Amino acid sequence: MNARRGARLTVPMTAEERARLVAALDHDVRQPRHSIEMGLRTLRLVAADLKGRRFDDTTSDSLVQRMIVELASVQAALRQFTDAQQDLFDALRIEFGELLLRPRTISAGDLIERICRSNRTLAGQVDLRGLPSRLTFFSDEGWVERVLGNLVTNALRHSRATKVLIGARRCAGGIVFEVLDNGRGLSPARLADVFQAVRAPANRSGESTTSRSGLGLYNVRLLTERLGGSVQCLSAPGHGTRFRVRLPGPLGTSEPPRRVPHGVAARAVRNKLVAILDDDLAILRATERQFEALGMEVYADHDPLRWLGFVTDMPSPPDLVVLDFQLQDQDCSLLLEIVRRKWAAPRTKVLVLTGASASPGLAEVAAVVPVLRKPMTDNKFDILLDVLAGVRGLPEAGYLEDGNEC
Repeated sequence: MNARRGARLTVPMTAEERARLVAALDHDVRQPRHSIEMGLRTLRLVAADLKGRRFDDTTSDSLVQRMIVELASVQAALRQFTDAQQDLFDALRIEFGELLLRPRTISAGDLIERICRSNRTLAGQVDLRGLPSRLTFFSDEGWVERVLGNLVTNALRHSRATKVLIGARRCAGGIVFEVLDNGRGLSPARLADVFQAVRAPANRSGESTTSRSGLGLYNVRLLTERLGGSVQCLSAPGHGTRFRVRLPGPLGTSEPPRRVPHGVAARAVRNKLVAILDDDLAILRATERQFEALGMEVYADHDPLRWLGFVTDMPSPPDLVVLDFQLQDQDCSLLLEIVRRKWAAPRTKVLVLTGASASPGLAEVAAVVPVLRKPMTDNKFDILLDVLAGVRGLPEAGYLEDGNEC
């Protein structure tokens, strides 16, 4: 089914359509809000029991387990609430023509891997898998990632699938991304309005009769069309669902980074784990490729909350954390504090990068961790390799203007 339809949020609506839209948005936020409220109430009760020390060892283990379960529930509900809010603002931004595109060359394989990695926790027991690709294409990386991320999260939340697959291929001079699941599939009626902003009320037995917004998939259509492409949905009851996102060329083929590893440090850092946060995508990807060229495992992201969620859920601490000081409308101070509280082990090294001039906030950061000024030159990068390899130490704090203080 092709999905080219007109926008619906900023055009005149009937009274019934407006009522349905409000009811749908209210429905979408009520459930996660309820989960957050109930989870916090339960956590307060658990905290009261812990404070009162009215338990033995067995009861203590039970309370800790309850706390872990409730925290996971609150975190999941908060993500659902945040996604609904983001979907609404994205839809309005697109329809009001305020969507700013910053096209650049993108590696399809890297993009697929990032989307899978950022959704591992949400996937749980679902087999979420991305197919490797060496294709490159020219588009806005952040918005393409939003399109494909919405399709993956939609499959994980609603399809009841056990497997979700994402891949890319060439097609008629452009690139086609496909997100497939082996879930319950969609009825013809549901398929007909899958990209609508507000879904019709469900009247089937055992299902809610409340309208639900479909802003996530609605935005997939709007964003894809704004990027010059199109999106299709193919599905049938009991046969899973396949989404196809077509984007225009030109296409290319990615090549391995040309930076040749050398020296003892380069050999010693293989398989080290690095976590990078920078909202400048060009710098983020360049730094990511430099580390990956040396056989290191890298988690790099431009979204602060998504990056923080992934890093704090890591089963073992990263060997190096690299944070950009200035992040969108805030600095990295709070994220830095959370990371340092989570990974206080001596093994984890934290470094803040900055392109900003001196400021009170930057001075406070430099008082607790090392700060290195951009750009990340080859000399500065080699010093980081020496630090990771244990060839030289990293000072506890201070400005590293040229890296010579390491």
